[in-house]
Amino acid sequence: MLDAESSKTRELILGIVGTKYTNAGIEYFGNLTIERLERLIEKGFFVVREKEIYSKFLQFMRKNRSFRAYGFAVSPSRSDSRIVIEGIEGTAYKFDESLTNEFMKTFNEADSLNVSPTYLKCKYNL
Repeated sequence: MLDAESSKTRELILGIVGTKYTNAGIEYFGNLTIERLERLIEKGFFVVREKEIYSKFLQFMRKNRSFRAYGFAVSPSRSDSRIVIEGIEGTAYKFDESLTNEFMKTFNEADSLNVSPTYLKCKYNL
């Protein structure tokens, strides 16, 4: 369990300040930049080695900084408090073919993969 100060810091980084964790003790977040994700890692709120896919998310986002992560945070008052990243997404006027192909190749095992010329999204049921 996180103390009050750590909980506040984690929520601030995730952009879910003031949340009540009403949905079964979880709160969804989106639009998480690579900079904010790296800050969560640095502070010990997110463990990349927990799941193999997390390393892929991190590598892809470092290379393609316009992509954002989304997922949910489990309440800091629960014994299983954690952050789960379900996927990443990106929008553009038009993605070039090489980036689209890299995205599809990297996340080909996703439970859901949305690909269009202007939108790329993968989702894993973790």
